[in-house]
Amino acid sequence: MEATQNSIQAENRVRQVRAEADQAIAEAHGAAEAARQRAQGEADAVLIRARADAKANEIIRYSTTGTVLQYRALERWDGKLPLMNGGGSLPMLTFRRLQLGGSDAERDKRLKELLEESKPGKDAAGAKNPAPPDALPTPAPAASAPTQ
Repeated sequence: MEATQNSIQAENRVRQVRAEADQAIAEAHGAAEAARQRAQGEADAVLIRARADAKANEIIRYSTTGTVLQYRALERWDGKLPLMNGGGSLPMLTFRRLQLGGSDAERDKRLKELLEESKPGKDAAGAKNPAPPDALPTPAPAASAPTQ
């Protein structure tokens, strides 16, 4: 009878050890899945920020004109002309037109589209998905500045 009781106790210990091992495996799987989900969330956040930065850069590129650059330069000007050695004409700040390709109307249309997409308060169902950064139009190569 004592042998039977010892046998039953041994089986119970084996069952308990198995249950504890199964629980530890389940916890490990849960922790691994949580780590995967956390990593995926962080990766998604990085992509969302990158797309937002790319869109912001595109908006800046389409909205920056030579006139805007001249205005910004004049805002910062301290009123003093640069001192030059030797003769020659006074330097003038000039900015060539940005080479974005297409006409002013096309550039203005694209800028309006970008600004419309970026309006706050749009619901996710009605808003367009931002294009990935590699799908953004690339500017035409800029012409070299004239030399004197």
